[in-house]
Amino acid sequence: MREERPDADRPSNPWADWNEFARDYTSSQQRQQQRRPEPEPGWEPEPVTQPFTRPRPRAEQPPPRDGDTRLHEAPAPEPQAADPATAPAADPDEDVARARRVTQPHPGLVAVDFGTSSSTATLYDIGRRDWMLFSPQQQRRLLGELSSLLRDDPGRGNTALSAEWHRFVQNLAERLLRSDGSGPPSAERLVALLRSDTDSTIGDRLILELERSRPLCSPALRRLVTTRLSEAYDAAFREPPLDSLRLFRVELDPSTRATELRSAAYVVRKRPLTVSMLPPSEGDEAGEDARREHRGLKQRLGRPDARTGPDGEFAVEDLIRGVLSDLLARTDQYLARRRNSEGFAPGEVNNVLVTYPTMSPPRVRQALQTMVEADGVGRVITRFDEAVGAAMFFLMREFGGVFDLSVEAFAARSRPVLPPRENANRAEWEQHVLIVDIGGGTTDIALLRLELADRTPAAGADGDPHYGRYYRLTPWLLGTTGETQRGGDYLTLLVFNWLKAVIAERIIRTPAQDGPYGQDPRKVIAVFDDRFKDSAGQYVPGSLLAAILSPKPGTRETARENVQLLVPTQWKDKDGAAAEQARQVFDLLWDLAERAKITLGAEKSYLLPQEEVDQIMSALGYSGDPGGPGEELRHEDFATLIRPVLADIMRLAADLVRGQLTERGGAALDRVIFTGRSSRMNLVREELITAFSERRPDERGQIDWDPSSVWIEDEYAKHAASIGSCWAESLRQEVHPDPKEVEDHLRRGAVWLQVDVENLFFFLRGTFTAGGQTGSGSAGTTPLFSSGDRLPQLGGDGQLIIRNDRWIGLTESFQVYRQKSTSEPVYWTFFRVADYLQANPEPGFAYDEDVWRTDIRAMVEADTDMDMHVLLCRGPAPHYAVGHDRHGVLDAPPGERHLGTPASIVVNPGIPGSMTDGVGEPVFDLSDLDTLLTATFVTESGEDAETFRGVFAELPPPAPYGWRFYLRPHGAGTQDAGADTLVATVSPSQVTGRDVPGVAPRFTVSLDERGDLRVHRGDPPFRAASGLREVERVPGTVFRAHMFSGDLDYREAYDPFAGVH
Repeated sequence: MREERPDADRPSNPWADWNEFARDYTSSQQRQQQRRPEPEPGWEPEPVTQPFTRPRPRAEQPPPRDGDTRLHEAPAPEPQAADPATAPAADPDEDVARARRVTQPHPGLVAVDFGTSSSTATLYDIGRRDWMLFSPQQQRRLLGELSSLLRDDPGRGNTALSAEWHRFVQNLAERLLRSDGSGPPSAERLVALLRSDTDSTIGDRLILELERSRPLCSPALRRLVTTRLSEAYDAAFREPPLDSLRLFRVELDPSTRATELRSAAYVVRKRPLTVSMLPPSEGDEAGEDARREHRGLKQRLGRPDARTGPDGEFAVEDLIRGVLSDLLARTDQYLARRRNSEGFAPGEVNNVLVTYPTMSPPRVRQALQTMVEADGVGRVITRFDEAVGAAMFFLMREFGGVFDLSVEAFAARSRPVLPPRENANRAEWEQHVLIVDIGGGTTDIALLRLELADRTPAAGADGDPHYGRYYRLTPWLLGTTGETQRGGDYLTLLVFNWLKAVIAERIIRTPAQDGPYGQDPRKVIAVFDDRFKDSAGQYVPGSLLAAILSPKPGTRETARENVQLLVPTQWKDKDGAAAEQARQVFDLLWDLAERAKITLGAEKSYLLPQEEVDQIMSALGYSGDPGGPGEELRHEDFATLIRPVLADIMRLAADLVRGQLTERGGAALDRVIFTGRSSRMNLVREELITAFSERRPDERGQIDWDPSSVWIEDEYAKHAASIGSCWAESLRQEVHPDPKEVEDHLRRGAVWLQVDVENLFFFLRGTFTAGGQTGSGSAGTTPLFSSGDRLPQLGGDGQLIIRNDRWIGLTESFQVYRQKSTSEPVYWTFFRVADYLQANPEPGFAYDEDVWRTDIRAMVEADTDMDMHVLLCRGPAPHYAVGHDRHGVLDAPPGERHLGTPASIVVNPGIPGSMTDGVGEPVFDLSDLDTLLTATFVTESGEDAETFRGVFAELPPPAPYGWRFYLRPHGAGTQDAGADTLVATVSPSQVTGRDVPGVAPRFTVSLDERGDLRVHRGDPPFRAASGLREVERVPGTVFRAHMFSGDLDYREAYDPFAGVH
């Protein structure tokens, strides 16, 4: 919660409390170290020879429910975090460098976006804050826009208008500036003053003069000035006030002040493995390994067997860990370097948020968490994927720090909710926003509903009105989708193959004597595919280029195979000098393709630099010049090449919108936000409009949207995910006061805005199906979950999880798919009994394949991270462990029975004759026990536990006193005071378990055939099995097993750096 204009007094030493905490923390760490036993003589750390793996961290292992309510799982040891304050120095005999030291943890937060092509980091610091109507960063942006306006010539060809404009600017300079002795004031001096910090008032005075002078201009000039001023104001307000929000783009290279580095690894030292993101400087006597660039690492994240380098020398995950470690080290250096100038809190990074691709399975997120934890970080946060991070950047930019203006602007662009959902006396607005982040290696898409509500409390008993307002902004994540391998790098790969064909055409024109080792390169044509040769067996000029640009299936692939014979760039299956030459040619062509893509994306043709073409030819062993004009790549051909890819991506976005908005009530899409550098191309917008305009046979499939609502983020395209997630997490970690807690501020006219970030994680982000192969050969489509499903609290363990609504048959290979679109599933996770027993053996147990194939049922459980478990049970229905504690008993006089009589159990009927009098809510009808008692209960654990019949039902929210349960005979009236018999009064405090912060607790009530009544937090837990043996032997017991993470949606053909292109 942040107030728009706080005026509280600041302490004279804002770090006094922090320094005291740091001293206590360091002392406690030293005491812990003193208590640790010394290692045994001769002990040495085992060298790390495999990619880093670990047991699932404590955050991913839900704690046991009270009363043995958490199902048994194969035990996993808890990770033991090393003491960062006493971590030993790197040992040259180790394989991997030790973790960084954190002697004093920084109290802020760092968000890391490890991208496929480049990486960024954003720092949130809790230091000094200057809340201003216009942040210094926004002021600088406005002055920059005004400088551009004064230097420009809005007339552009209109001589009279240009002359009037120059006179207008000169008059402004004369009114604002004094003569400095070197001549009259000039526009150049005014622009120079705007760019300097010598006069803090010049911007305000210039704006005032512009507004005063504008009515005196001619109508034509007045229209131009008005338009340009509005654009300048708009640019300034759209500038995110990062400085006021204490968000800083980390300068990762102090020599250039670059806030973005290529996601490449340079091996500085092999033992221990030490990695840098920057190559050695010129003149540095570094070895060959330190100068070899390892790129495209993120594409193979989560694949422990992936290796790179000569002969697969390095594990990819080792290099990624090194890159992440270097990123954090550079962030520590930035903190230390800019501490005084920016007022940073002291300490090293110890609270790190890491974003990940939206469509990546859980093991990618877990791998990132493992690597960052291994670098000595105390807390690692992986709750934000890249699409959600980009969406939060949009929110941060919309609202910034000036809430009275931004709230009004947001409400004006939104649709009112009529009638309001929660309070008929308060206004509510909503809008739907689609975020499309086309990054270097991935495309991440998210759909949100944003709800803004006025929650200003009513005036207090003293009658003083509230002159301010209290608003709550609630983001609802309706769904996400994306591509794990098709982003900007894939577009560059298409241009790369195009360039290879251009070079191949050039080689074919090269004289025989100029070929490698004097050989005629045209002899290769003899083995070309026939489609590239004429009837005489001669090459058809231009046929390779035409095939590379052809959309016909198989044509491009054949052309690439033939081009490879002339331009060998595949190094995967080569050794020694041949591999090095192929890698060198690949690097030269890749860098050229990247520059060509940028130019072509700006709708310009690209003339290949002759010097670079000669360098590529020389690397291939060719000399001389075949003659002819220079090679030019046309924008029209570029559009033909990449349109199909962009169309596929935009169809994903259109399917998401149709599934969540159009087909669920026909809601409109209000805004589309593009981030990522590849989003700048006009082709992206064109393909979006095409995909959204596709006509469906069913009119319900037509998307309601306005094409003019598309916004493309340019300046912060790469930083959007890290800035947005950092801002959202900083809000989540701060305590937001209740509206009544800030009434004094509201009376003074302050505007408060609460952003309910936590709400993002209460809903499932994907659609999932289960099954193996069907008769048609396609993946099974048993529905499990849908995007936007709320994650309920099913038990009393404080966890939000969702289960599919029925038990389904367990196949030998039980697979779960995530729906990327309506027609394209992605393999997500799986479970096989044989694989599980191999990893978690149960001595003496050999499972009966016939029993598991025919009698065992399965239910899938997912959490907010879309990590999945499978519940296994033999028989038609599970048993429930209700425990020994009971909250009420249906006692009856001797000779009478309450169960089986025409009566009902009702809850909270109210007090007869009072204002709260009511009929209450019926819970159980006791007249027909055979129909009522359909569940099976146990109170004991173990295979021989006694079973008995029962039933349970969901309860309404508790009244102030809790719940009162009454026995009511059928036909009794609500006014008959003697009709209802009190059975039990239960308060929530009597029910064991933990609630989830921000989520209304859920309660159920159970009744068994003995007459015992119990209240549970969530559903009664299943009767837990200790292992698969017990599942097979004891029907009704349930075992909970973690599912194996499916292979990534990885295709080697889409990976530019796999060595196969």
